Amino acid sequence: MLLFHACLPLLPPLSPSPPLRPLQSYGTRAEVLNIILSPRQVVSPQANKPVMGIVQDTLLGVMKFTFRDTFITRDLTYNILMNLETWDGRLPVPAILKPQPLWTGKQLFSCLLPKINMAHTSNNHPDQEEGIMSVSDTLVLVEMGELIQGTIDKRTVGNGQFKHAHG
Repeated sequence: MLLFHACLPLLPPLSPSPPLRPLQSYGTRAEVLNIILSPRQVVSPQANKPVMGIVQDTLLGVMKFTFRDTFITRDLTYNILMNLETWDGRLPVPAILKPQPLWTGKQLFSCLLPKINMAHTSNNHPDQEEGIMSVSDTLVLVEMGELIQGTIDKRTVGNGQFKHAHG
C-alpha cells in the first residue's frame, strides 16, 4: 500500500481521483523521505556499485570545470556556491588576486566533495608517465576533500563498479 502511494505519479490513473492517505507514523515518513526517494539510492546494496552516474553534458561540464585553465569570476562563484546546501557563506581564497579575484574550477569543485582521500589516473593518462605530478594533469589527487590536481572524468564519477567517487 505504501509503495503504491509513493509511486503514484509513475502509475497510470486507476480512477478519476485515487485517494491519497497522509503518512501516519514516523516510521512511514522516514521510509518515504529516506528509502523510497530515488535520488538517495545511488549505491546498490546488492552489488555495492552505483546504479546511476553522470553522463553527457554533466560529465563534460565537470571535466571542463576541473581543467587547469578554468578561472571563475566572483559573481559566478557566488552563483555556483549559493546552490550548495552545505555552503557556509564563506568564499575560498582566490587563486588569482589581481587584476580581479579569480577562483579555479578545482577550488569550487572541492566545495562539493566530502572529506575523502583519493589518488588515481584519468582516462587519458599516458602509460609511460610516472611520478607524483603530471604534465598533462591526468593524475587525480584529492586530500581531505580538496582536489589538489587532476581532471575529473568518467573514470572518477562514472557509474561502474570500480568507479572512485560515488554515494
